[in-house]
Amino acid sequence: MTAYAKISQVAHYVPDQVIHNDDLARIMDTSDDWISSRTGIRKRHIARDQQTSDLATKVATSLLEKSQSSAEAIDFIIVATITPDSNMPSTATKVQAAIGAHQAFAYDLSAACSGFVFALSTAEKMIASGRYQKGIVIGAEILREKNIKNVEEVVSVDAEIILSETLDTELARKVFAKAIEAG
Repeated sequence: MTAYAKISQVAHYVPDQVIHNDDLARIMDTSDDWISSRTGIRKRHIARDQQTSDLATKVATSLLEKSQSSAEAIDFIIVATITPDSNMPSTATKVQAAIGAHQAFAYDLSAACSGFVFALSTAEKMIASGRYQKGIVIGAEILREKNIKNVEEVVSVDAEIILSETLDTELARKVFAKAIEAG
């Protein structure tokens, strides 16, 4: 019998501190209208004392709580990021250790903008193989720019899902198609 993947839980986390475009306009020659009309961005969340693994761990912990899953039930963790804490150990293994997913294998996937979709597709193939039943996919970034008039601007975004096995093929196709469209 073929296994299919489904998204069984979603969680996210962003730091509390925010910088709006108007804040940037006070320290540089720009405006909210100029920035938002070109990028769609109106605000940024600031992660002053956090690393990418801190954001990913917060959302992984939230995900396990919401899904009422134990860390031991996780087979794999994939973190899609171009801003890892370090090259080694990977951000994913830091998350694995922090949540106690000692049975899971974990690795980072670096593919910039398409990273989360690539990680999601990779995880779906792992579940569909029938060898793995539950995995966590995380997209996490902390982009830092220190050259704006001595002000550190930090942008962070984080999203995560948990994939698990299902035998309902039609449901799996619909859910996966919606996730890819929302990408």
